[in-house]
Amino acid sequence: MAQLTEDQEKKLKLLFDNFDEDKSGSLNARELRKLAQLFDLNLTEQQVAAALDARDIDRDGVLDFDELKTIFAAFIRSTEDNQSEMIKAFETLLKKAGLGEDEPLTKKTLFKIQKGKGEDPMTKEDVAWLFSEFGRETTSKEELAALFCC
Repeated sequence: MAQLTEDQEKKLKLLFDNFDEDKSGSLNARELRKLAQLFDLNLTEQQVAAALDARDIDRDGVLDFDELKTIFAAFIRSTEDNQSEMIKAFETLLKKAGLGEDEPLTKKTLFKIQKGKGEDPMTKEDVAWLFSEFGRETTSKEELAALFCC
């Protein structure tokens, strides 16, 4: 299985800590579904339960950070392919928002795109945290992809 780079692991840990709303050190089904929505994956309760069942090594009903790492590591085949797929996913988001290919993505636009997605959509605070990683009010699809995969 592919391994996460040190940088990828740090970025995933930031996401994990942010989405671990109850600061339990693990992600429950609700928190995992919210994290998936960031990647435009609107999982049903059954899909989240299946993901938990498949990767919950200690069978405690939640994912700790090491268990979440196995999910992300399973998706990594090569940095280039992974980033390309992430860019395509963000291009889809940008098109849904009516933005041009090279137009920057703002906090307001990302919140608008994510608002109403799934049962527990991203909040303004979630979007603000994400943009705080860039240190500015806009970002590109390449920067978003790099935050998550490379």
